Amino acid sequence: MKKLIVLFLFVSLAFAGSAQIFKPVASFSTKAENNYKVSIGEIPITQKWEWRFDATQAFAEINRNTVTKELITTAVSFIGPAIGYQHFVQKSLLDPTPVNNYGISMGVALGETIYNPELAKLKFTLAGNLWQYFKVGGTFTPNPLPDMGKWGFFFGGGITF
Repeated sequence: MKKLIVLFLFVSLAFAGSAQIFKPVASFSTKAENNYKVSIGEIPITQKWEWRFDATQAFAEINRNTVTKELITTAVSFIGPAIGYQHFVQKSLLDPTPVNNYGISMGVALGETIYNPELAKLKFTLAGNLWQYFKVGGTFTPNPLPDMGKWGFFFGGGITF
């Protein structure tokens, strides 16, 4: 388990060391060679993919109780940081401001509040996001409660930085 945490930290630092992850997402360029353009009919749509930091919070997490064989729902069960590969498009044809419309992220959840992280409630998450704010994904808990399974899924929210 310790090796997995150390590996995750090294991978996170490698992504963080890349040039664009700490900088704001740049507006789309007017030069065609700087952006990937797709046209639908006669309307060009400019898009790009970038690595970004984001935060994930579970509004509802669903795990399996190993004793009763039932699905148990927990409200607001975790919050934590993540690194994601996000897709950006132009806000409109006239406004080159980038807008995150979907993506995928991998993160670490450290308990129910960001101000008091609890390593006993450590979870690893893999989530897909839609319109930057809505997330759905899976969780892995290395040290679950005695009756609970290690794998679960969640519905939640987040924000991309």
